[in-house]
Amino acid sequence: MNCHKKIILFFIISAFLQTQFLFSQIYYEGAGWTAHGSIEVSAFGWSMSNAGDVNGDGYDDLIVSAIDHSEPIATEEEEGKLYLYYGSPDGLDTIPDWTYQPNQASAITGFSTDGGDLNGDGYSDIVIGCLQWTGTATDEGKAILFYGGLDGPGDEPDWEFYQGQEGALVGSGVALSGDINNDGYNDLFVGAKMWDGGNVDEGKSWMFYGSETGPISSGWTWEANQDSSISGYPISYAGDVDDDGYDDVIIGANQHDFYDLDDGMAVCFYGSELGLSLTPNWQVSKGQKKSNFGHWVDGAGDVNGDGYSDVIISALLYENDEDDFNEGAVFVYHGSALGLQTTESWSLESNQVEAQLGYCTAGAGDINNDGYDDIIAGAKYWTNGELEEGGAFVAFGSDGGLEDAWCWKGEGNQPLAYYGRHVGGNGDFNGDGYGDFLVGAYRYTDVYDRDGRGYCYYGGPREAAFHYEEDSFCLTSSDPIAIIDGLAGGLFSASSPDVVFIDAATGEIDLSETGYGNFEIYYTIPDALCSEGNAFDIHIGTAPIATFGYATDSFPPTAPNQFPDFGVGASAGTFSSTPIGLILNTFNGEINCSESTAGTYIVMNTVDNGFCSVTDSFTLTIQAPCVPPNAPYVQDVSTTYVVLVWNEVPYATSYTIQVQSEVDTVFVFDHSDTSIYISGLTAYTNYRAWVVSNCDDLSSSKSEKTDFQTNPNAIEEIAGNYFTIYPNPANDKLTIQFNTAIKENFVLQLINAEGKILSENQINVSVENIKKEILLYQYTDGIYLIKCIFENEIVIQKLVIVKE
Repeated sequence: MNCHKKIILFFIISAFLQTQFLFSQIYYEGAGWTAHGSIEVSAFGWSMSNAGDVNGDGYDDLIVSAIDHSEPIATEEEEGKLYLYYGSPDGLDTIPDWTYQPNQASAITGFSTDGGDLNGDGYSDIVIGCLQWTGTATDEGKAILFYGGLDGPGDEPDWEFYQGQEGALVGSGVALSGDINNDGYNDLFVGAKMWDGGNVDEGKSWMFYGSETGPISSGWTWEANQDSSISGYPISYAGDVDDDGYDDVIIGANQHDFYDLDDGMAVCFYGSELGLSLTPNWQVSKGQKKSNFGHWVDGAGDVNGDGYSDVIISALLYENDEDDFNEGAVFVYHGSALGLQTTESWSLESNQVEAQLGYCTAGAGDINNDGYDDIIAGAKYWTNGELEEGGAFVAFGSDGGLEDAWCWKGEGNQPLAYYGRHVGGNGDFNGDGYGDFLVGAYRYTDVYDRDGRGYCYYGGPREAAFHYEEDSFCLTSSDPIAIIDGLAGGLFSASSPDVVFIDAATGEIDLSETGYGNFEIYYTIPDALCSEGNAFDIHIGTAPIATFGYATDSFPPTAPNQFPDFGVGASAGTFSSTPIGLILNTFNGEINCSESTAGTYIVMNTVDNGFCSVTDSFTLTIQAPCVPPNAPYVQDVSTTYVVLVWNEVPYATSYTIQVQSEVDTVFVFDHSDTSIYISGLTAYTNYRAWVVSNCDDLSSSKSEKTDFQTNPNAIEEIAGNYFTIYPNPANDKLTIQFNTAIKENFVLQLINAEGKILSENQINVSVENIKKEILLYQYTDGIYLIKCIFENEIVIQKLVIVKE
């Protein structure tokens, strides 16, 4: 928004200490962005407004006017010029991304500026007041509108409004940053402060609805209905003061005789689905003669966080003390469900003669991102070492409203710079979540004589801002150290210094020496503008006890449900386990052994008493079901012994091996290994073997059986008289070399260890070769027998098959 007339403010730049903030330069370190006019006496910075996101890149953009820009000066003196700077993660561009000149002398283009999305295309549009533009009538003034877009505004206005009344000064005030009827299109207001209606110089305001096709006349206008009221300058959006979902508008009439001569007034119209009423919903004045209340009006945001927008109004010639004539003052009125209150909730004066605090005042947005909006006020003629250098001030919001004192101030530091002629805010040009604010010094000499200068101050944490990673600590925790968000070099203290022991320089709390309870930790910056520091609430408590265990650390699946035993003073908190598979009651720690998956688990008991959390753990095993191994495998067999091998069974502590002969002789062995040598068997006898797993107190069923046959006595010597086999052990093929002395036919058999005949061949010695090959590729590793059956004799040879 914009501010006009003669006002003064004070400002002293704080001593800027080293900051720990990692983004753009913060407001208390100085301006993060400045720019100046391109020629001398251009009045750059007369008006500076958040234009919204004109090019759709996600960052707010800045519109700045230089109302006295004359180019060429001989023919277009004081035509005015507009500059648009795009926002970015690094802040505002240093070179303007768009400019505009009307090429008409004395147009005073940019007297007022604002931005908003009027046509609902997602790009913010900008509206400009050309105060003394001359069309059919001298100094009638007009408002011009440029639509935003991907490439920014066009070269010429997309819409303009003028009325053809001489000296009306249409465009004195403009507003575009709200939506009166909540239809999704921003609505446009234009003011003409010197309009003659039924009264001379009463001023007039018009409203145009936004739409997809552009501004639409609403039929709504308002006039002050009193000579020399000078209404419609300024005109600003107030936000939503009654929280009904419709934006509201506030208008100043700073020379209206409300209670006394030129005491001035401000009026507010509440938005609705049907638009605005014809008469104000709220109007107020301070009633001080010639104080010019309503010289500047704006929405303050929500300074107390109650959900209702508030407004700020200035009276630039207000005098609270006869010794401080024309000092100026600013007043804040809180919103409510019934609308704006009629009594101010906060006010401050400049306390300097002719400072004219409130020449411009505005909502600054949430500069420190604490959830409460802040305000800024300018004093054009503030003097503090330099004559009429100008100043600007910021007050921060809180749950109780604006703080009593200014917490930031800046000054022009150059005679007649008029720093604070314009102030603004409620933008975030670098997208960091902190509100940025604006100050103009339109007569500042930067590069050219009185070229003017604009300042943008990027928001950030307050100087005394700090925090801890948590707000609750156990006495047994590691000592917490404060994290300074603002300026380093301050001092930490505690609300109970005899109980809480804190390092004054770092904010580290010595928990080993500290008592328990609720406390406040303070951080104060020496010589800071605000007398109060920042506070952080903490709680320090004793730790709970979580120790527990179970009856043992290993349970069979047949075990009953298990419950934990707790240590002295311990209690059940929240139980959990890892990995998944354990059926655990999270409330009391009960374990369902029969439904749980076998495995080893870590069970945890976490007890939280609201400020301390302690976890104890216990490791246990749920055994797998006791299952038998696979059928035992005959590794070796002779006439009197056998070697049996089987697979290992999880959680089995021993095995029982049973061997039964064909005459029901039973051998029983208990063994801890997975192989066994059994002797004392009878030669050339069929046996059957199986294995049982023993798992602590449990035993499995029998494994699948394995049948085998012991060898006949002296089979190797007998066989050698008739044939020889090779290789032995064999792999895929076996050769049998027969003795040439054999004269009778016989049967050749291949038999496995269980006595099963695998192959059988009739050998005719009269036609068969003395060699016989047998293919073995289909047989597995093991012990086999080669058996030759003669008419009166049986000859047997042992064969071992080993697959590579």
